[in-house]
Formats: sequence, structure tokens, C-alpha cells
Amino acid sequence: MLEIEFTSGRIYQFEEVPRGVFDWLLRTPNKGSYVARMINNSYRYRDVTTTDHDEPEADLAERLRDSVRWLEEKKPRA
Repeated sequence: MLEIEFTSGRIYQFEEVPRGVFDWLLRTPNKGSYVARMINNSYRYRDVTTTDHDEPEADLAERLRDSVRWLEEKKPRA
């Protein structure tokens, strides 16, 4: 199993990648090009990126909306 984290933050696991392919990946100066050419379409893979870090932001956004609604409700009516 070869697990690669891309600069975008996405994490993929590639199945049954031979040791030689991995060794070349470590040696090549342009890893992104090597992965695109030699790994992406050659091996089964799955996206294992976790989205746990997205939830607190969504939760924060919802709390901010609630706060604004609460403030709007408390404004004196003219």
C-alpha cells in the first residue's frame, strides 16, 4: 500500500504498488509528474482524506449565524 498526500491536502492509498515504483518515486526530482505518469492510472486507489478539519469551520459558521440572528432579535424596534 502506497499512501500519498498531495499538496492540495488530499490523501490517496494506492494498492499493490511494487517496491521498485516506490523507490523511483523517492528518487525522482519531479514527484507530481512521476505520480501522474506512473501511478495514477496504473493502480487501484481510494481517497482516504478525512474531513474532520472541515466540521469545526462549518460549526463555527453556524454559531456565527446564530449569534447574528440573536443580535438582530435584541435590537430595539423603532
